[in-house]
Amino acid sequence: MTSQHRPSTPPSTNGATDSPGTEAADAAVAACKAAISTAWGLYERGQYVDALADIDKLVKRDMPPEHRQELFALKAWCHYRRNEWVQSLQSCDLADNHQRALECELYIRSYVADYGDEARISSLQNAIGATINTANAFLIRARSTDPVPYEQVEAILSRFANAPANTPTVHYANLLHNAGRVFLDKSRSNADFDQAESLIRTAIANYGEGPENLHHKGAAYFWLSMTYEKRNDFAGAFAEAVNSENCWRLQVEGNAQSDAHRTKYENAQKRTIEMAKRAGIPIEQ
Repeated sequence: MTSQHRPSTPPSTNGATDSPGTEAADAAVAACKAAISTAWGLYERGQYVDALADIDKLVKRDMPPEHRQELFALKAWCHYRRNEWVQSLQSCDLADNHQRALECELYIRSYVADYGDEARISSLQNAIGATINTANAFLIRARSTDPVPYEQVEAILSRFANAPANTPTVHYANLLHNAGRVFLDKSRSNADFDQAESLIRTAIANYGEGPENLHHKGAAYFWLSMTYEKRNDFAGAFAEAVNSENCWRLQVEGNAQSDAHRTKYENAQKRTIEMAKRAGIPIEQ
């Protein structure tokens, strides 16, 4: 008589094996994360319309609440970059206290006068904590504060002498850019223009080479040009205006998905012409 043997079960550290349903659920979560990451990539390249289209498709799927909140936070930032403040704030509400949405609302409350709300700003700062983006929002507000909190601006620059670990470098570049704008817009002397130039140049370096962050670099070169104009160096102002115009041209040609970007490109073109005239540099129009 032959003996019969039952097939053995592979050992498991927790006494259980993943079911096909669990594996499918894990795969769906991974696919959702990948799709959200792709949408963030579109946003970072200034392709806001494409990102919004992806978001509108993704939110129709079943997904964990934290992923849905992140999508609405991303949607808020896309509308923010298109100057669509109402839609941005609506998306912030739908994001249900996701940190990136709170940061977006803080930016709007700090940057857009019609939505300024001191009590809400204070509440948002407390909820977010002492992050690089709360520092950025403070610097944005400092440009229109009277008196200007120069000591606090310097304290922020000391605290963020280097890019924080685990933080996108673009956030650090934005902080340097915004600090430079404080010294440019609220200058007390030529030394402040020098400080503004140094900060904005360092910001540009941190925005990276090539086609990344073109919209950020276009704006940074525009204001860098202003630092030269303020010192009556119109040749230098012209050179940086050309750099700004080139960045905005590439941004618009690559994906003209924001009226604000097109307007800034037009403004950069006008500035190039104006600075060329003031510097006595002939250019073809």
